[in-house]
Amino acid sequence: MDLVEEMAFAALQELNRGNYRFTMDDIAHSLGISKKTIYIHISGKEELLKRTVEYYFYMVKSCEREILDNENLDTLERLKKVLIVLPERQMRVDFSRMRDLIERYPDVYKDVERHLSTEWEPTLILYRQAIKEGRLKDIPEVIFKNMVQGAMKEFLSSGDLEKGQVTYEEALEQMIQVLFRGLEKA
Repeated sequence: MDLVEEMAFAALQELNRGNYRFTMDDIAHSLGISKKTIYIHISGKEELLKRTVEYYFYMVKSCEREILDNENLDTLERLKKVLIVLPERQMRVDFSRMRDLIERYPDVYKDVERHLSTEWEPTLILYRQAIKEGRLKDIPEVIFKNMVQGAMKEFLSSGDLEKGQVTYEEALEQMIQVLFRGLEKA
């Protein structure tokens, strides 16, 4: 792990602890380096947050690949797990509390949205396979994708989860239950 990845990981740790207003001093302290060293590698907090988003979604995609390659899971179970995949516990961030970050760093949130909107093909392959196997109703994939994507974006941007004291992870799990109970054949 290079220093920038270590900084991104440290930022994730701060977010994981609920410190959405962490400072570069916090990052420097957690890594045992000077703030000056940080600024040699990145221009500021917004760049650090952008790198953190990239690092986080790299980890999500890594976990997703493990699920896709897991032959012990049937198609429907892999689909459900891929839709709500989150990195290891120490990498998880409760995005339900992200509203302040979104307001202060809208370009960072655009990067999050971009990740949520791209690289759907492996998921859609599983979706088509589950339909082919007779496990799901044949609902147009554009509707399926937009329902999931729309819910995820709303969970992140509305602030409703924090008000309702629901974590992002809990919201994803509930979304899958609601979505698939309506799609699974009896």
